[in-house]
Amino acid sequence: RSYTYDAGHPTCITAHHHGGVNTGLAIHWMLENFHDLDQVLLVGTGPNSDSMADGGHGIAFWSTYIKKRAGDANVRTVIDSSMGLFGPGWREAMMMDPWGT
Repeated sequence: RSYTYDAGHPTCITAHHHGGVNTGLAIHWMLENFHDLDQVLLVGTGPNSDSMADGGHGIAFWSTYIKKRAGDANVRTVIDSSMGLFGPGWREAMMMDPWGT
């Protein structure tokens, strides 16, 4: 997802975020390099005052994916800030995530 920061100002930049791709590659690396996982702790952080994201939605999205691939590991997820959107509007809310997670 592309996002323009400081539009109309000399400091304006457009960043092309590929958070989902980056996260998927990191998960793949973890699973390829750590074969006998017993415990996996996933942590999603909330936004800071400058963030456009709404909390730890990315890790909520990825937790099921990781659990399905981590064998018998005990996978736990900690989200420090989230609106808890798990319903009919879940996909639409995720599409508003500027980081592409």
